[in-house]
Amino acid sequence: EFFICLINGYKTGTVCYDRRAHDDRIETQKSVAKREITRLIDFISAQPQNKDMSLEANYSLHEGDIIAVKTNYYRELAYNIEHAVHHMAIIKIGILQVAPYIQLPQHFGVAVSTVRYNGLQATVNS
Repeated sequence: EFFICLINGYKTGTVCYDRRAHDDRIETQKSVAKREITRLIDFISAQPQNKDMSLEANYSLHEGDIIAVKTNYYRELAYNIEHAVHHMAIIKIGILQVAPYIQLPQHFGVAVSTVRYNGLQATVNS
């Protein structure tokens, strides 16, 4: 849903992850999830130009205490990628506990920088 917010925000110039839809159908209906994933892939694959954007957020318990921060599409795309890797790490923990017979790729849920670091450490220690 964060990627959906970013795509919608790209059109308007403002992204606000606080106002995401919280659409249960994405979590419960494969067809809806597949449709959204395809839409995201298509949008990102079209390689939209970087553009200045505004990130709106509310870090207060009070409604209406919204702040706006200057950002841009590429920065928000990078944030969404890192956020997705974080969620994949959590998913990996659950799968290992509940369904250890499912084989995930070796680096599923691991940041690329961590994979590189571990690779460098392996060469230093050998």
